[in-house]
Amino acid sequence: MIVFRNHPLTVNGEIISNEKVLTDGITAKNPNANYKIGRHVANGTGNPTQYISTSKNVEVIARYNKMTTGRIVVIETDGVNAIDISTKEGLDNHAVKGAIARNFALSSEEVLFERHIPAKNIVGIIDYSTETVDEETRNLVAKATELCGMPATVAKAQRNKDNTAYRNGLQVLLKKAIRNDVEFKYIAAIVKLYMHIYVA
Repeated sequence: MIVFRNHPLTVNGEIISNEKVLTDGITAKNPNANYKIGRHVANGTGNPTQYISTSKNVEVIARYNKMTTGRIVVIETDGVNAIDISTKEGLDNHAVKGAIARNFALSSEEVLFERHIPAKNIVGIIDYSTETVDEETRNLVAKATELCGMPATVAKAQRNKDNTAYRNGLQVLLKKAIRNDVEFKYIAAIVKLYMHIYVA
């Protein structure tokens, strides 16, 4: 399973470079803490916990993005203990209680990691801008639509300047690209264009 995290450029005042993330992985703000999952989900940013939040859905990353530039870390969950609380079954399995926490986890399609995400699980890092998208990115997205067998759907939405349909088409394209195990450069291009279109 592939999940996404909008990763800050600094953590506790320390600049975290892409190279550091790719080499060291990602560590929770308070890896020695012992919070319950529900408390983290309900107020994770207010209480530094041992959990690291990610989402199955890149739209969630766009929804909470407040920057014109940033980076998204793409993470593979295989071989690491990922806590999937994106469904009611997952919430029940992990004894997450409280309406606020449960609703937030569901709407955010949340997947948690405890204490640390190893570097081997970092698929790649996408540096994006919501203000501009270069021609190379657009060309890679066009190629991805061909590889995934849906060029007409995305092209029609783009031609009609229907941003909602365009975003939806890119979402479907991203899921197909991940499922078809295409090269990371295509996934990165789709996400870059999606982040740009989301705020357009």
